[in-house]
Amino acid sequence: VSQSRYGWRNGRMKIRFETSYPENVKVRLVFSGKKMRKPLMIRYPSWAGKGLVLKINGEEVAYNAQPGSYITIDRTWKGGTVVDLEIPMPVYTESMPDNPYRLAFFCGPVVLCGDLGSALREQPDEIPLLVGSLSSVKGALEPVSGTPLTFWLPSVTTPGGLLMLPFYRMHDGRYLVYFDLISPREF
Repeated sequence: VSQSRYGWRNGRMKIRFETSYPENVKVRLVFSGKKMRKPLMIRYPSWAGKGLVLKINGEEVAYNAQPGSYITIDRTWKGGTVVDLEIPMPVYTESMPDNPYRLAFFCGPVVLCGDLGSALREQPDEIPLLVGSLSSVKGALEPVSGTPLTFWLPSVTTPGGLLMLPFYRMHDGRYLVYFDLISPREF
């Protein structure tokens, strides 16, 4: 779990931010200091979709915000107040602006890449293609149990599929971020 701290200029209140995001969808804010009335604005990422959960001191709080905006909580904050967030991280694809059939996969804000290091030893010049339709590949990733943000992509031309992991975890290996999509008939 990583931590960071923020304090208001008047020094009356501090916030400790605790998270292992994006490996875990939970984020915690812990307040300390003298009570103070201030609005707290929490970014509600557009990629999160519906389902962000907000709790203050263990009680779920209703909010009136949409993905891509801010959740504003205007209240008096006291030392010991805890704000918990669970930010959904859906898997989705983004197409290139000039080619809707060239796709990248994301899990929340995280760019995923295909690990080519072990998948293409015998045929290093071949690049895997996605085989299917735009609608079929959106739900194609299968989570790898016990490994956060890691998925199996079965609908590619590489025999047996392809391991997908966060781009930031890829070191000293060959990878693919953008996949070309073809129909089964084109394959």
